[in-house]
Amino acid sequence: AAADAAAMLSVRSPLKSTQRDAQAENWRVSLRNTLRPGGGKSDHCLAVAIMQLWERDRSARGRRELCQQAGLAYERMAEASTVRGQLVAGLRGLGFAVG
Repeated sequence: AAADAAAMLSVRSPLKSTQRDAQAENWRVSLRNTLRPGGGKSDHCLAVAIMQLWERDRSARGRRELCQQAGLAYERMAEASTVRGQLVAGLRGLGFAVG
């Protein structure tokens, strides 16, 4: 989760404004409600949960659907995923067991 948070904080936010997108706002609220008590109020916890969903589905179609549903910028999510991979590789190179 630490690599997910660091990656999401290392790039420009992939979260688009949901002022005019009720579907994306509802999706985010639903995801926030699944987070542990207290985590639903944290944008960082939301970002980690989104990155974990992104990493879980490796297909371009699934990732595009995630971006559509959640109101995310696909290119920024791809950039965050690349940064995450670099962070994980660096940590593994230092002997840490991260995934």
